[in-house]
Amino acid sequence: MTVPGDKSISHRALLSCLVADHDVRLAGINPGGAVRALFEPLQQLGLDIVQADGERVVRRASAGEPMPRLYVGGSSAAARLLIGLLTGLGRTAVVDGDAILRRRPMDWLVDPLRELGARIEYLGAEGCLPLAVHGPVDRGGTVDLRVGSAQARAGVVLAVVAAGLPATVRYPVLSRDHTERMLASFGAGLAWNDRELVHRPAPVIVPHRIEVPGDPSLAAYPAAAHLLRRGAGPLRLTGIGLNPTRLGFFDVLREAGAGIRYEDRVLCHGEPVGTIVVDGGPQRLRPVAVDDPHTLHALIDEVPLLAAVAATVPGTSRIGCAGELSFKETDRLVTTAEMLRPFGAEVTADAATVTVTGGGPLRPAPTDSFGDHRIAMAAATLAAGLGGTSRVRGGTCHETSFPEFIEVLAKMGVDVTADAGATTLRGLRESDYPEVIGQLERWWDGRPVTAMLPRLFFRHFADTSVVAEQDGRVAGFLIGILSPSVPGEAHAHFIGVDPALRGAGLGRRLYEWYFALARQHGRRTVTAVTSVGNTDSQAFHRALGFEPVAAPGGGTVWADWDGPGHDRVRLERAL
Repeated sequence: MTVPGDKSISHRALLSCLVADHDVRLAGINPGGAVRALFEPLQQLGLDIVQADGERVVRRASAGEPMPRLYVGGSSAAARLLIGLLTGLGRTAVVDGDAILRRRPMDWLVDPLRELGARIEYLGAEGCLPLAVHGPVDRGGTVDLRVGSAQARAGVVLAVVAAGLPATVRYPVLSRDHTERMLASFGAGLAWNDRELVHRPAPVIVPHRIEVPGDPSLAAYPAAAHLLRRGAGPLRLTGIGLNPTRLGFFDVLREAGAGIRYEDRVLCHGEPVGTIVVDGGPQRLRPVAVDDPHTLHALIDEVPLLAAVAATVPGTSRIGCAGELSFKETDRLVTTAEMLRPFGAEVTADAATVTVTGGGPLRPAPTDSFGDHRIAMAAATLAAGLGGTSRVRGGTCHETSFPEFIEVLAKMGVDVTADAGATTLRGLRESDYPEVIGQLERWWDGRPVTAMLPRLFFRHFADTSVVAEQDGRVAGFLIGILSPSVPGEAHAHFIGVDPALRGAGLGRRLYEWYFALARQHGRRTVTAVTSVGNTDSQAFHRALGFEPVAAPGGGTVWADWDGPGHDRVRLERAL
């Protein structure tokens, strides 16, 4: 069995074409949305990307736009690596992403680039996208990275190599080193170890053809499904990248007793590539323990999947040192726990650790992806091992990194289908306003509620609000406000769901998305306000864990809360 090309290496292969002075053929790049997010920015920078004989051919077509606005959707890797390379090449641009990416930290990368002379301006919130690259890195030196993020380190390495600057980069832990391996194979003067990288300028020659190996993070899903389903005979996953900084999931399971081995190793552009063999039949696994940063970074994308496997193993498993997961597409510590609990798993999550007590009875169940491709695929993989029928809401987001995920499971005998009418969650956009306001009163049986939702909420609070889409239309939304004046509080101003979808859990999904966002921003409480007569709303919020706030003098009715004669019930939920 094979899996799509490595997403991380695909990003780096595409970006290397900006350095090349000739056409480059890319074989096996990942076809998912996270990699395609680079196509349009590269075209704006003057490259042409075409399909030919099953490969991508990238050629220089023009000088590119002088100050393009490069939009990379939700791909943090595309954003951070692009920023680094722009500063190395001396190219000016604005880099931006979707509402979720705009909340993810960029200062991990920007601060060391500024130390090397880059002129970078935040155009919105400090430390976040959008940002403008105005000037290049222009001096060598030593920089210290605050975090072990591979993307931050790769961005700095791309900058100094492209600029030809001598530099030393220090970091707290060595995470995936694809950038270093690829550039070194192209001739870059790089030497690195567990804590430090040194660059001495040397000519870099990009080859005419780059082969991308299979992604070990994607190979983890069929491997886990084979273990959970106790598949007959060995499963051979061929052509997989065997970079040691990416094999943490397999290595941890090997230590726990799983029959996993690596064969047929060869080198390709500095990367070890080979076959992962997973034995079939019943296997008695022991609980897993991840308690050091190096191991965590070697499986950082597979934490939800490892937790799902741990739920089937008797005893207590612990995945620690994982605070960085709060800054992924979702707070993956929280969403991993929320995804597993409907199956009956006993799981807790705190600021840096997921703890799973496994071995108890698990059952097929509906659960949520929270719009996160890793959560979706971990849920589906666990469901594949339980039998029965489970539904992963929003599960089609797997296309971000693994478009063939359903087909791969089907080859293993799993009956899995994508629901064409499924709802997916994404960040709110101001452009959603006409569609929402045009159907709002229909959703409320003709009641005049549009005055409660002026456009300003869509313009100024889009980054803290969420939309549910079904078949290309808005099916629900939640307007959220992170209070700037009440510390620790987040407020849900308005939630709406298409009446045809009420009772299907969509309102809960919208709120769970918002709870995760609020936790990520350090909020301890979510509040809401509803009218006294809207008992349905009060019951809905109680079911989500909200409690009425006692009014002065007793009771739950706050007289004149929204002005004379506008009494309200205030609700509060602790996070």
